[in-house]
Amino acid sequence: MTRWTKLISIALVAVLAAAVFGATVVRADESTDNQTGARRVVLAVTKAVTDAVLKETKLDQATLRKEVGGKTLTDVITAHGATVAAVKADATATLTDEANKAVADKKLTQAQADKLLSRLDTALDRLLTRQYPTVQTRLERLVKATGYTLLLKETATETKLKARDLLKEMRDGKTLSQIATEHQADPAKIVSAAVDQATKRINQLVTNGKANADEAKTIIAGLPDSFTKLMNTPGPIRATTQKGGKKLGKGQPATPEAMATPAK
Repeated sequence: MTRWTKLISIALVAVLAAAVFGATVVRADESTDNQTGARRVVLAVTKAVTDAVLKETKLDQATLRKEVGGKTLTDVITAHGATVAAVKADATATLTDEANKAVADKKLTQAQADKLLSRLDTALDRLLTRQYPTVQTRLERLVKATGYTLLLKETATETKLKARDLLKEMRDGKTLSQIATEHQADPAKIVSAAVDQATKRINQLVTNGKANADEAKTIIAGLPDSFTKLMNTPGPIRATTQKGGKKLGKGQPATPEAMATPAK
């Protein structure tokens, strides 16, 4: 068995296990190449299903991406007068052709291709009945990304805490509201200041033609509640500072100044 065939074989098992059993299928001790191979096959199956849905529903990708938020692909398919059977038939035909081509090119054995195809129906059912998360707009993502950093900055200002001290208390598991209260600052005042800053930024985006006015109005109305919840939710800082206190956990900003920098 060639190295490439071996990787494809591992990838097939990964895809089938993920689709049929919903398990984490690429082990931590597998090589990066193996993981890449698995992702390629996952993408191939997903693309075949997506292309089939677009074909049968006559939707474009942007509309499909928007409509599937909070729903299953089956919901979208039936809502547009198409049938799940037709989508599955299209996707199966595409993947069967690709499997046969892989066998002809000696990238798969016939046994491996047969194994994939024998379980394909179940795998497709999993993809078509899975509920997908609601798609956030660019403005919603921006507000979510900057909201916590605005609150961090205001908390530091109102409590007069130095950056390292604020981060230390957060790593101890305290919420920003707890930190503010313990240092004689008013959490409500912090929220109000952060809301004001966020509102100005959102309105500027509308003025610059980079955000929809109606969407902006709705988001601004919800800022006080969402920011209050953030104030009372433990932050993403973890107690993983390394020797010298210079490095935080994976994916964490190195300084609160970085955290407080507005997203571009």
